[in-house]
Amino acid sequence: MPRTFVSVLLPLALPWEPVYSTSDPSVRRGERVVVPIGTRLETGVVTGVGVPPGLDESKVKPVASIDRSLERVSEAELAFWEKVASYYLCCKGEVLKAAYPSSREEDEAREVLRRERLLERLRRREEALEKARKDSTRERYSSEIEAIKEELGEVPATLPEPLLPELSPAQQEAAAGIRAGWDNGLPVLLEGVTGSGKTEIYCSFAAAEVAAGRDVLYLVPEIGLTRQLEERLRAVFGSRLLTFHSHETPFRRRQVASLVRSGGGRVVLGTRSAVFLPFVNLSLVVVDEEQESSYKQDSPAPRYNGRDAAMLLAGIHGAHVLLGSATPSLESIYNVEIGRYAGVKLLQRYYSSPEPVVEVIDTAAETKKGGMVGSFSRKLIDAIVSTRQEGGQVLILRARRGYSPSVQCSECGTILRCPRCSVPLSYHSSGRLICHYCGHSEPFTGLCPECGAQLRLVGAGTQKIEDEAREIFPSETIDRLDSDAVSEKEIIRDFSSGKTGILIGTQMVSKGFDFGNLRLAAVLHADGLFSRPDFRSDEKAFQTLSQLKGRIGRRDAPSRFLIQTSQPEHPVIQALSVIPSEAKESPSPQEILSASGLGMTGESLYHKMLEERRAAGYPPYTREVCLWLRDRDAARLSASAATLYQNLRVLCAPSRGSASAGQAFTLFPPLAPPVGMVAGEHRLCIRIFLPKDSRLGASKRAILDAVRRFSRTSPTRVSIDVDPV
Repeated sequence: MPRTFVSVLLPLALPWEPVYSTSDPSVRRGERVVVPIGTRLETGVVTGVGVPPGLDESKVKPVASIDRSLERVSEAELAFWEKVASYYLCCKGEVLKAAYPSSREEDEAREVLRRERLLERLRRREEALEKARKDSTRERYSSEIEAIKEELGEVPATLPEPLLPELSPAQQEAAAGIRAGWDNGLPVLLEGVTGSGKTEIYCSFAAAEVAAGRDVLYLVPEIGLTRQLEERLRAVFGSRLLTFHSHETPFRRRQVASLVRSGGGRVVLGTRSAVFLPFVNLSLVVVDEEQESSYKQDSPAPRYNGRDAAMLLAGIHGAHVLLGSATPSLESIYNVEIGRYAGVKLLQRYYSSPEPVVEVIDTAAETKKGGMVGSFSRKLIDAIVSTRQEGGQVLILRARRGYSPSVQCSECGTILRCPRCSVPLSYHSSGRLICHYCGHSEPFTGLCPECGAQLRLVGAGTQKIEDEAREIFPSETIDRLDSDAVSEKEIIRDFSSGKTGILIGTQMVSKGFDFGNLRLAAVLHADGLFSRPDFRSDEKAFQTLSQLKGRIGRRDAPSRFLIQTSQPEHPVIQALSVIPSEAKESPSPQEILSASGLGMTGESLYHKMLEERRAAGYPPYTREVCLWLRDRDAARLSASAATLYQNLRVLCAPSRGSASAGQAFTLFPPLAPPVGMVAGEHRLCIRIFLPKDSRLGASKRAILDAVRRFSRTSPTRVSIDVDPV
């Protein structure tokens, strides 16, 4: 019997696609097949049909089975995986694994059976409805039919009239600018001050696409944001709205994937993993809060950025792209400046509310004169009291979770550290010491393991701030929102409804929430935001503080933003606290930055950061690639890193006789990060900065080849991170 040979993509980190044979001549590209790999079976995707050059047919194993109960992978999906793998220097199999997790094939098979049963029930109920004579019986069957259709995910044949608010003149002008950018074939960056009504603009464009039967992908960086935003979008799109993120049940995620594959005009609200849904009719991609680092996946591969992957996805489908932020990333601002994106500004708040009053509290000065009560300055306490008396709510940011970030011996000075990571253990109110990197946990004894003296708690995390707040404000309803919180959804709902008066949390409280009665926001220990050893620290600090500032005063009442810091003259703090006196409307972040009096010799923070990046050869003027080396043996890690570094140095210099001047890329020697060991593995990083020129693609491929050659003979593990954040 003649055999048909097929190349199969497997969900494994293989740099090649193995070839198998089948006796079924009708097998097609995109079909799912079960094949032997080693001693086990794996489900893969057929990517090619035919005999590859040089194939030794005698060594080809047969396909175990072709699973036609599963949907074929589309050409668009295959093209997207190819682009993601190429850009992020990983294997296509790793992208397949992200798109179709190991259990998804079984889930899809169960989904097929479930839908068949539902369709059979629907058929029987519709037949019974036709035969029914009594109104009560017909009503019961009609209700059951609607319930079955809802479970199947069917939507009305006609889209309900969208309940969109009327766009203000400023919003209409911004919408016209967005359309003009799309007409020129460009992605559009919408830079709108917080509270300016960007969401209404997103909805107006999404409604037009859905009404035409096309699909929309609406990305947000955090799961918490989907919960509040879902209520707003549900009122507009009804059952046309689908949500997709890791907290949805496996059944619901399967259902969403099936509905997306069928097309028909839907809005998918999701986090970064939603880019791997099997879209067939995608026409618009919205990326809200595009600057957020939460869009980036750190591990495992593909280490992709949801924002940038969405751009690749849109390119495959020919979809429009709309990026939105009140504080855009420098990368996106740079892309506007060079004409790669179109830029549109929305400078006026939707409710025309006054700009929050910014007050900087010098904690060093307050400490000297006795103006501090724990982590709270007396000025902040007075502001909280007056805000609550006036009926407003309060939001407090502390960028460290737990009770105390570290524990130290009062006698010998020993700091208790994680036995598996090079970081201090954090004390939690549960009475345990926890490592925030590997999750190691141990009971807190209160005694130093070195000398037996008493241990003292150092610093304050959100749990301690919560305890201090309860002591200072005993009559207030106080809650805490961080990754240790038991019910994130309930906490957000209670604060939105006004049930909670004071909310304390980590950076997640600054991200995109719309709390109508929030009148005061405060930052404790703001210094920690811009003191990190990272060239992006000022940018991230400015974005976080600006976003928090934007949570308040989103209606008409006056509001206040208090920053507690020991560095009141820091450029980030100065940029936030200076408002142009001549501004008649709410200024944009860039207008604030361009104001005089910033104490930076007339140069705005924005231009200062970009100029520093240009001078240092950092992104957005270059492309950064980090090679992370991990090994449990520190000496072996050091030797391996030195070997890989030397191999890369050969690639770094241009070849003899090359017409291009300068190095192909800039290479930094292996360096230990601030946390040099995680989960028992020592870490080193080799940083590479590549010019954005004609050599970029070739340089990335050369780096990938060098890493693969090195990995064939070295026990040290290497992972590649393109565009780290």
